[in-house]
Amino acid sequence: MDLTREGIGHRLAQAREATGLSQIQVAEYLSMNRESVSYVENGHRPVDLPTLHRLTDLYGISLSWILGEDESPDDTVPSLVDGIAFRAHDLSARDWETVSWVKRIAMNLSDLNQILDAGGK
Repeated sequence: MDLTREGIGHRLAQAREATGLSQIQVAEYLSMNRESVSYVENGHRPVDLPTLHRLTDLYGISLSWILGEDESPDDTVPSLVDGIAFRAHDLSARDWETVSWVKRIAMNLSDLNQILDAGGK
């Protein structure tokens, strides 16, 4: 994948949809309007790095996948935290911050386990 605004936006939209979140929920989490989320996902507006990090935490995916460095089969969203699913639709932005924090911990634990497994071989 080319590292373009459109490519990054497409991957962000895929990840959002895979988590079952709406653009409105993501906008509330990011403290922006829904149109801004749409513009980013459609490649009409760039996304800054801090926002990108917040989104990868929320979606439970790696930044390298968003940037097209890691390819997954059939262009599917590779969730690093498949065992954690949050499907509640009435969570507040603060609740989503907590969800994001939990997913970040799970991703870090997964990374540490991979490092430990590689060191033992």
